[in-house]
Amino acid sequence: MDDLEFRRRAYAEPDSQDEDFLAYKNQTLENTRLIEELHSQDKSLKQAMQIAPPPDLAERIKLNQALGRHQTLRKRLQVSTFAASVLLVLGLVFSVMPPTSMSLQQQIGQVNYLGSCDIASKKGVHMVVQGDIGPITVFMLPGVSVDSQQLIKDERFHGMITPGSGGSVVVVGEKGESLRVLQDKLNQYLVWI
Repeated sequence: MDDLEFRRRAYAEPDSQDEDFLAYKNQTLENTRLIEELHSQDKSLKQAMQIAPPPDLAERIKLNQALGRHQTLRKRLQVSTFAASVLLVLGLVFSVMPPTSMSLQQQIGQVNYLGSCDIASKKGVHMVVQGDIGPITVFMLPGVSVDSQQLIKDERFHGMITPGSGGSVVVVGEKGESLRVLQDKLNQYLVWI
């Protein structure tokens, strides 16, 4: 028996009682240590195999798989909702506004409502955008102008009326709601035609 044959047999069957195998094992300290190490590994594996799985393991695995599918579906739904919101805004903006009044060049947030409204006998756009605290109402009023920015506030709401090149924009939200980010987006993406 040579060293290669001994190792092959040791890994395959470390408890072999073959005389040649036992004789070769006892020839060197290295061979004896190899067999002891293999016995130790076998013992560890046998102990690991004796550990009983938790009784509800199968149910937990199924639950994790179901939750994973649910999260994937939820992400797809969020993407679909956002895409539908963009399409709704674009469709309603083009159907509500006269072609020569104003245009939003980019989505400004999650739009919950969009419709036309009459203010001071002028046709405008009424939009509700989701804020951090609650809904933010935006009125875009072509042809209605103010000289400078005016602040609006009462016990529950605050807002501002901002002049534009072709009209005015009114932004109103709950107290504590940061309106500046939305106002900046409107200033950047609202084009008066």
